[in-house]
Amino acid sequence: MFGGGLYSAAATPTQNFVRNGETPTFKSLVWYRGIHLTMSRDVIGFGLYFMTYTYAHDKLSTMWSASSDEDILERGGWETATLSDLGNRLSVACASGALAPGAGYLWRSPLDNLYKIHMGWRDPAEKSFSAKRFLTSPRGLKAMALGALTWSAYEGVIMGCHKYDSILNTIE
Repeated sequence: MFGGGLYSAAATPTQNFVRNGETPTFKSLVWYRGIHLTMSRDVIGFGLYFMTYTYAHDKLSTMWSASSDEDILERGGWETATLSDLGNRLSVACASGALAPGAGYLWRSPLDNLYKIHMGWRDPAEKSFSAKRFLTSPRGLKAMALGALTWSAYEGVIMGCHKYDSILNTIE
């Protein structure tokens, strides 16, 4: 959540400068440019993202019987890891990684629209949130696809490092 606050504190003035060409001041950010909306959106959005990932990862690991590091080490180390272990862990990371941005955007989308209406960038008559728009928007789907890809790659790198380390230990 701290990362969300840092992100919005840096991104809001930059975005206002790029879109409007104005140099941000404390007064313009706080009173006129709605930094309170972006702070709320990003702090809670980042928190939801990581809480959703953690919760989904925990539940899916149990449901799909994905082996944890401890399980693999109890069985004799990473040399004993099977393709099923690796596949289950990658599947869990991929599904959890796709769910996390979805939850974050469910929160962010309405607040993002309020901010854009406040700034005059969006028509107030437009719907604040539409599930159809989220599911068909390139931004929402791209976020989910990138989340799945990123967390799968992360899990794959971690497993690869464990496997490589165990191979080096057997050579020594």
